[in-house]
Amino acid sequence: MRSVPRHLFLPGLTLASAYADEAVALKWRGGRAISSISQPSMIAAMLEMLDVQPGSHILEIGTGSGYNAALLATLAGESERVVTVEIDDQLATEARAHLSSAGFDMVEVHVGDGRAGWPARAPYDRIIVTASTPSPEQSWVEQLAVAGRMVVPLARELQAVAYVKIGDELEQRGTSPALFIPLR
Repeated sequence: MRSVPRHLFLPGLTLASAYADEAVALKWRGGRAISSISQPSMIAAMLEMLDVQPGSHILEIGTGSGYNAALLATLAGESERVVTVEIDDQLATEARAHLSSAGFDMVEVHVGDGRAGWPARAPYDRIIVTASTPSPEQSWVEQLAVAGRMVVPLARELQAVAYVKIGDELEQRGTSPALFIPLR
C-alpha cells in the first residue's frame, strides 16, 4: 500500500484526508453514497484474504477510483494482468485517468454490469468484488480458475468471505467483518 499513491486516486482531498483510515464517497445519488473507496484497513484485509500471487490474472468487480486495481496490479507484478469492471461510465473514465497518472495505464478498465464478470479474459486466478451482494454470482464462479480464490462482501452477513474453487464449487476459506455499498 505504500507503493501506490492513494492521493492520486482522490483528487481534491488533502493528503491527510486521502490517507486517513476512512472510506471516501466518490458518487452520491439522492443523498446516499452509491460508490466509495474503502478505508485502507478494509482494503488491506480483503487483499490479504485474496492472497494475490505474482503473475495472478485478476478480475475486480467495481472499479471505483481505480485505487484497488492499482494495488492488485502491484501485488500481481504486472498491470496487464488486472481486469476491472465498473457499471458507471463516469467513474470508469475517471479511474482510467487516475490509473494512468499513477503509472498503471495497462490495467484494463471496462464499463459493464459486474454481475456478468468479464468472460472475454477468463479464467481468472483471483476475483475480488468491491460492493456487497447477497451471494457470489454464478458467472464469477464460472470465470474463476480451479483452485482460484474469490473475495466477496456478503450483504446479509456483513462480512467479506474468501472462497477457493474446488471443482465447480466454492469452498469458504475465511471471513472478515465488512460493510459495503450494494452492487448496482
